[in-house]
Amino acid sequence: MTTLNFQVPAAVATVERNSKRKPSVAGAVATINRHVDQRVGQWADDLSLGAIIKSKVILANQALTGLIDLLYELDETGHPVNVDPVSSRILVPLPWGADGWKRWKLRNHEARVFRRLLDRRMRAGERVAMFIYDGASNRWCLNRRYGHKEAAHQYLQHNPITVAEWRIAEKR
Repeated sequence: MTTLNFQVPAAVATVERNSKRKPSVAGAVATINRHVDQRVGQWADDLSLGAIIKSKVILANQALTGLIDLLYELDETGHPVNVDPVSSRILVPLPWGADGWKRWKLRNHEARVFRRLLDRRMRAGERVAMFIYDGASNRWCLNRRYGHKEAAHQYLQHNPITVAEWRIAEKR
């Protein structure tokens, strides 16, 4: 990152040394330099596509963590509140759903990429997907293999969404 430095003119520096005023001009210039450096650094970070994708992946993984907590919520009798106990159909808005992305503070584009990524995971044989899409009912279901919250969190720990996966899903 380039550092921008403003020079204090000699006449101002002489006046500053001779006066006992506060705050000093040099201090003000140093503050300006720090502020400019911070702003330029923020712009560079904001423009970095790698940083943008990484932040989207972090948001997606946080949304999945929150969704897991929500899906395994039980009522006073021990039955799931947000998942149909018979069909395993998910009953709450999903982060990648048509309306759920708003509630999960995501963007529409991020939800579409998220959906493609999870669909790709479901179709790939290398991992057992936590979320399964049922085309007949046009609904997402929770895989019964993950019978309790700890197993679901463990799955997410071992299989978080990665930058590479996100990029592949984004290109489709």
